[in-house]
Amino acid sequence: MSSRKEQTRERILKAALAQLVNHGFAGFSLERVAKAAGVTRQSVYLHFKSKAGLLESLVVYLPQAEGEAPTDRVTAANAMAEVVHFTAGYLPKIYRFVRLIHAVRGDIPEAAAAWKRRAWTLRRRSRRIVRRMAREDVLADGWSIDEAADVFWAVAGWPVYEYLVLDLGWSTRRYERAIEKLVRRGFVK
Repeated sequence: MSSRKEQTRERILKAALAQLVNHGFAGFSLERVAKAAGVTRQSVYLHFKSKAGLLESLVVYLPQAEGEAPTDRVTAANAMAEVVHFTAGYLPKIYRFVRLIHAVRGDIPEAAAAWKRRAWTLRRRSRRIVRRMAREDVLADGWSIDEAADVFWAVAGWPVYEYLVLDLGWSTRRYERAIEKLVRRGFVK
């Protein structure tokens, strides 16, 4: 793909994110996205084929734009903490989008598909980390790989961020320190 095509695709994705966050799913249209991106609606269709395709691409685009937690470059015992640090920096930027997709996933099949794909990607990452911990014999006693991976996935996810930071008024830094402490004490020998 040429850099011009990549730049257009990126503009469309950024415009789509802004439209979803500012207008919700009900106000999300390809025409509105095209106008915000400075392209034609046909250009949006050429890049994404449909509204569902754009939405699915957006869910994939967000973590790529931010990068991923460098879990392979640290010890297994530190991999969970790296995910927590990454998530604490990432969630404030995407929370409104994540919340929106979560809210409409029961009514909109493409939102449900995008949500499920991303959620299971994150769950698989949690399982990889916990498997590494078990192999390196640093997983705390009493955990099966499945249980530890599922609980870590849930604890490191956006609902806990929402409860602590948004509902209770914690700072993002306090949230990050508390979740790191929880995963280190709860999952690491």
